[in-house]
Amino acid sequence: MADEKIDNIQLSAVRHSASHIMAQAVKKYFPMPNLLSARPSRTVFIMIFSFPAPSPRTIFPAIEKGMGEITAANLLFTRKEMSKAESQTLVCRSAFQAGID
Repeated sequence: MADEKIDNIQLSAVRHSASHIMAQAVKKYFPMPNLLSARPSRTVFIMIFSFPAPSPRTIFPAIEKGMGEITAANLLFTRKEMSKAESQTLVCRSAFQAGID
């Protein structure tokens, strides 16, 4: 049971990191998307964006390719523990508009 909990914690961290990679790839095509929500679930890390036209479905292959390029660059990830208020302040300062709930 303890090993399963550690695995879930590690998997959650990987999902969260992957969401940052996806957000970086999305910003390549939409410099100012609205991040409406970002939160983990039991099986995935969910990020919901509001996009301007055209439909983002047309750019999914490009976003996937961008994620591969970002991953291949082997960039350094660092972890910083922060409160919900601190994370919302950080998001407000970024290119995304705050909407995390």
